[in-house]
Amino acid sequence: MFIIDKYILRRCILPFLYCFVSFILLAILVDLFEHGDDMIEKAIPIKMFFVYYFYFVVATLPQIMPIAVLLATLYIISSFIRHNELTAMQSGGIHLLRFVGPFIFLALMISLVLVIANETIATRSARKINAIKKEYLYFSEPDNQYKNLAKIGANNRMYLIESYSKEAHLMKNVIILAYNKNPSYLKSRINAKQCVWDNNRWVATQGTRIFYDEHGIVIRQDSFDATIIDIPEGPAYFDQGKKRPEEMTFRTSQLHSKAGSKPLQIV
Repeated sequence: MFIIDKYILRRCILPFLYCFVSFILLAILVDLFEHGDDMIEKAIPIKMFFVYYFYFVVATLPQIMPIAVLLATLYIISSFIRHNELTAMQSGGIHLLRFVGPFIFLALMISLVLVIANETIATRSARKINAIKKEYLYFSEPDNQYKNLAKIGANNRMYLIESYSKEAHLMKNVIILAYNKNPSYLKSRINAKQCVWDNNRWVATQGTRIFYDEHGIVIRQDSFDATIIDIPEGPAYFDQGKKRPEEMTFRTSQLHSKAGSKPLQIV
């Protein structure tokens, strides 16, 4: 690394820290305005308050860091121009592309860190935040029942469930989508009014099973009053509940988006 690179990167550190801390404090302030009254009303413990905002800071890193980097970069470049340092570099034979090289390198490194963080600690922190909210702030949804549950299963399956009872192991208004891996397309769909766990297997009632070709055209459709659904996921899998968008990794959210990504042609 050349002297000019070290100089530019060293000049980046302080403005970036200023912007980063400012946006962190602003995000915490906005969240306090949104949830502060609920925290006081529900008398959330002080320890849990600090735990909540620790996870909150980690979960908001992917949103805050790009803005902080952008503003810090604009400030540094304007500072170089204002003090005629950029002009001096160009007079010394340093090309403009050579000047922006350290900024590109820094942006790539931060992007790589953010991708890894978003797939690991950020999603885990979001789950912790929602668990704290559910335990200490909001009690609207019973612990033994989930509404509008969406789950990604094994073998490229996706489950869309209007309601699920943990006690009865009962699903209502279920859609099971099965995707082909390579090439990727929706190969079958099961619509069932109910699906219940009985004798270590899922039994679906009053539904249809539809098969598609790779172009999304229906090739077969069967109706049933009751049938056994051959899936590897048992009640323990669905008892875990649902994930919010901020709790999903890129792969999980991509699989969720497949359900409505391509219109189906029915013949």
